[in-house]
Amino acid sequence: MGPENGITSDYDIELKWKGEDDKTSTDSLKYSYALAGRDTTWSDFSSTTSVIYSDLEEDSSYTFKVQARDSDGEKSEVAERYFMVHRGEIVFKRWSSEEDQLWITNPDGSDIQSVPNTSRFNLGFYVYNPSWTSDKKILFSGFKDFYNLYKINQEGTELEQLTNNQDDSSGYLYPISSENGNKIAWTDYHMGEEDQRYGNIWIMDGQNQKALTNSTTEDSSYWARSWSSNEEILFQVYDKNNNEIENTSIGFMNTNGDITHWVIENQNKNLVYRASDLSLDGKITGLISEFDYFNYDTFIGDIYGNFQNVTNSFNVTEDFSIFAPDGKSIAYASEKKLYILGIENGRITILSNIDLMFGDWR
Repeated sequence: MGPENGITSDYDIELKWKGEDDKTSTDSLKYSYALAGRDTTWSDFSSTTSVIYSDLEEDSSYTFKVQARDSDGEKSEVAERYFMVHRGEIVFKRWSSEEDQLWITNPDGSDIQSVPNTSRFNLGFYVYNPSWTSDKKILFSGFKDFYNLYKINQEGTELEQLTNNQDDSSGYLYPISSENGNKIAWTDYHMGEEDQRYGNIWIMDGQNQKALTNSTTEDSSYWARSWSSNEEILFQVYDKNNNEIENTSIGFMNTNGDITHWVIENQNKNLVYRASDLSLDGKITGLISEFDYFNYDTFIGDIYGNFQNVTNSFNVTEDFSIFAPDGKSIAYASEKKLYILGIENGRITILSNIDLMFGDWR
């Protein structure tokens, strides 16, 4: 028994819970709750199973506690859920022939600024695929003579090279950090001849690195997309024949490379899917296109493959989509411009006219 998954938001916070008991029906259980740091006393026991808190302090942490009481008056142990309140920031790579650089913005478009010392003139190499770590540093892929993974803080200092790839045909791309920050997954894309390009998923834990997939031809190409809260990786795989995509699959794999769940498997109904991100409550967002056109639109769905398009662009293609920390909005790039889409109200706001590529919101 306990509140639902941790919530990260700058809006109203709603917490829900449900208990089970051997002798008292679920509907007959009573609950008392308190938010440490906000409530001075516990609530009276009642049948209430949710509560909304407003105006919580931004960038602060809270612990919500709830206790159940059965029909005999016996009380359960106290269940706790820790969460943080913040609206998050979006990191992205600016696409410019003059200034190829990492940038950060608030989700309302305010305080948009470049990350110092991350242009190719400062670093001496190109930057790609930025994402946040759990401690709000920036992971990214960099290319000079070889592709490698790097980490830097928001002030543009403490640059750290995480890998030492020396294979010029191997592209280390799309690094993503697990929620607790102790693992990184990425895609190693082999860039050989046109019929010998393929991707494999790797992870690292400190200095230890290992491959989770072992594709060796263009027939199958694996891409890591997002971490789940239980340290499984949301991934996609393309199966090809004569360098043409035949079908796509989206699934989850554990850190041993075992596939634990297929979201969609061998989807070949004239559609191409690209998974992008996973929300705290298990929703998936990504891109979908007809095989013949590759005109990608953004979708949202569940882990059972029930997807729904939330954009419908004609002759315009989206590049990526990512969830807000609270799962109530998504950010997506269309024609290299950044947009915010409210999932419940459908409101679309253009956030930036800066040409950009792949980003992350945390």
